[in-house]
Amino acid sequence: MPTQIPNTNPNVIDLELPIEKRAFRFGKDDSRIVYINTSDFGFMERLPEAYKKLEELQGRVSEVSEGVEKPTDDTGIDDVMTGLGTMGGRLKALDTEMRAVVDELFNAPVSAAAAPDGSMYDLFDGNPRYELVITVLIEQFGKRYTDEFKKVKENVKKHAGKYKGMK
Repeated sequence: MPTQIPNTNPNVIDLELPIEKRAFRFGKDDSRIVYINTSDFGFMERLPEAYKKLEELQGRVSEVSEGVEKPTDDTGIDDVMTGLGTMGGRLKALDTEMRAVVDELFNAPVSAAAAPDGSMYDLFDGNPRYELVITVLIEQFGKRYTDEFKKVKENVKKHAGKYKGMK
């Protein structure tokens, strides 16, 4: 959460908006708590592009061995280690890029909380980790949107009721 800085300047007016970031804890671990604004409608705008980018990056995972010589019986251990290092570097770069996309999507450091080890492209039951994270958090956005729309409907009904029967 942002640090509260006392206002010592009389020419500056502090404003507070009711923007509530909700805390989500991954793995029942208090060191893996992330704060997300689930009333952020911009999320819906960011999601299609982010998901498309994540799918493209996931597809590139299978290409990390391209250009790396496949070991043979004659390949020395140094050459094998060099090839593995090259592939490992490529995988790390893809994970770093995927983490940035996930964090930007939620405007929060979700990737570190959701995957303190492993990668965003790790597979679980055939689904990449980024997809599981997005799916779990989308449910929270959906609940928030549903609750907020109910409140809007109630407010409209309450205020519109004053004008019923007027022409």
